[in-house]
Amino acid sequence: MKSIFKIQAYIFLALLLLSLLLQKTLWLPLMILLGVAIGPFMAYSYPWGMQTHIFIGMGFLFAIVMMGYGIKYRTVYKGRVLFILGFWLWASIGLFYGLSVGT
Repeated sequence: MKSIFKIQAYIFLALLLLSLLLQKTLWLPLMILLGVAIGPFMAYSYPWGMQTHIFIGMGFLFAIVMMGYGIKYRTVYKGRVLFILGFWLWASIGLFYGLSVGT
């Protein structure tokens, strides 16, 4: 479990350094954390069509399954990769469908 979070920490550190070098702010890691924390709630509060809401829900469900599989098989390389991909899928859906609408 430590190695999964260590890899996530390295990714956030890289985003932090990239954000500081290019923008001189902490905007990139902050947006990832906001996408994870409040993105799903904002995505469901926006008046999308029913198909879009179903697509968002399936994406979040798929991300949860990927992270669960990654935690269950954390000692195998494939499990670590799936946990990280599930986390980034969750964050991406939160960013694209939640924070991008500006509600």
